[in-house]
Amino acid sequence: MKTMQLFFFAVGAFFALIACDEKREEMPIEDKFGAPITLKVGESSDIQAGLLTITFDKLVEDSRCPNGVECFWEGQATVQLLVNESTTVDLIMRAGMEDLAKDTLDNYIYTLLDVSPYPDMSDELPLPSEVYTVEVQVDKL
Repeated sequence: MKTMQLFFFAVGAFFALIACDEKREEMPIEDKFGAPITLKVGESSDIQAGLLTITFDKLVEDSRCPNGVECFWEGQATVQLLVNESTTVDLIMRAGMEDLAKDTLDNYIYTLLDVSPYPDMSDELPLPSEVYTVEVQVDKL
């Protein structure tokens, strides 16, 4: 009889441990607010798990003056981000005009930190859009 009770106790304890393991909550994914994020064209990043996703949708323009060339205007790079697959944000990188590299939408500030590669006079221009990457940062207001 004691052997039977010990057996049922062991089986019950085993199933209790399994049930506890199944109920363990997953650790939340760390928010990426305030951290630089590098994206290729078409690539996405979750900024806040399930609530905020950004995608480097496309390079709208890259008229920056290539290295090794003298230009009368430094030019600019314009990129389009897609926020939560529905809203677009255009950001512009132009020397001396840092305010163009920022936009506010739904209590978040989107900042364009870098557009790479920088054109060079030895490049066959225009560069294909798939070679571009952007570095962006999203902050809460």
